[in-house]
Formats: sequence, C-alpha cells, structure tokens
Amino acid sequence: MKVIAACILIASLLFSTGCTTEETIAGDNVSCIGFDDNEDPRYEYEVDTLNVIGAVVFFELIIPPIYVAFEAVKCPTSLRATVDTPQ
Repeated sequence: MKVIAACILIASLLFSTGCTTEETIAGDNVSCIGFDDNEDPRYEYEVDTLNVIGAVVFFELIIPPIYVAFEAVKCPTSLRATVDTPQ
C-alpha cells in the first residue's frame, strides 16, 4: 500500500510540475506570473489549472502553494488582438 501511495505521489508531482512555467509565443519566452506581478499588455493570461491543482494537492508542504501564489498562477496563452493603452 505504501508503494502505491508513493507512486501516486511521484506521478502527481511530475504531472503538476510540467512545463507550465514558461511559454513561447511569437518567438518570445514569456513566464507565468503571480498575484503580485503586472501582466504584460501584449499577452492574454489565464489561470493555470495544473499549477493550482498541484498547490492544492501539496498544501501541507507549504512551499508549493506559496510558489504558485507568487510565481505561477497566471500563464500566457496568446497574443492580444489589440493593446489597450490608458489615456
């Protein structure tokens, strides 16, 4: 039973920490952002569900949820159609 639990833990760790911290969009490497970061107006961002699920699964370890909250909550998905400029 412990071996199965360990295998599930390792598989979920590998699944939840995939290559979701950086995307290549139009030749630019764009990193995910956290709650305290400003979005780049050139890109569309969405909440990365894999990172959030990983943070929830490993909430007892303290560090994964903190990392996700401050570094990898929203990840870029595509270029914006138009860039809104404040007037």
